[in-house]
Amino acid sequence: MTKARTQEHTDKIAARLRERFLANQDTGLLSRMVDRYESGATLKQIAAETGKSAGTVMRWLDQAGVPRVSSGARRKGKPYEESRSFDWLAAKDLYISGSTTTQIACHFGVSPSAITACLMKQGVPMRTKHESNTLRAIGNHHISSHGYVRVNLGNEVRQYEHILVAEKALGRALQKGEVVHHINCDKTDNRPGNLLICSHRYHLQLHARMRRHPYWRAVEQSAKAQPLKFRG
Repeated sequence: MTKARTQEHTDKIAARLRERFLANQDTGLLSRMVDRYESGATLKQIAAETGKSAGTVMRWLDQAGVPRVSSGARRKGKPYEESRSFDWLAAKDLYISGSTTTQIACHFGVSPSAITACLMKQGVPMRTKHESNTLRAIGNHHISSHGYVRVNLGNEVRQYEHILVAEKALGRALQKGEVVHHINCDKTDNRPGNLLICSHRYHLQLHARMRRHPYWRAVEQSAKAQPLKFRG
């Protein structure tokens, strides 16, 4: 008997608080929240539409007596692509183009496990940890012990940046005996205008002439004295 009276008292207090809450809120906004939630919108979607936080939306719906609906119940009976709260085709395209599951998850505001489940459901082959690390390393630059910039091309292949720039400008690969000369003697300055393609023999002759000329000898010595650094 005591428990029944206690429950009745609790229900009266809850009803009184609900009435007070509803009287102090924007009824139009609350009504819109309820309609959107009952039509299938998530708390995050309603929060984005109304400018409120997801916690505030949940509290308002609770105070209004709207029953909670689990995410599983919302997805039940729907095709897989319609049951996701993000664009699953876009997620697939991003993964194939090289983005990680964590990057895609941050983009759509979901968990990495949700992205992984989405990809596996679509039959997308998942990359191994080694493949992911290799993919992230592609394009990384570092300076070799000789002072030249090297670029990671993936699959443990690295190439000198000045060779890549020269071959792109030529539209072909360098032929046997061709080398790339840095005009200002700065080995990290790989702008196309600073590169000269010539034979190995001419390259040796060019450096010999530069050392005999006071100006170019000073340029070469100054370049060697400068600390190695990347150029943007």
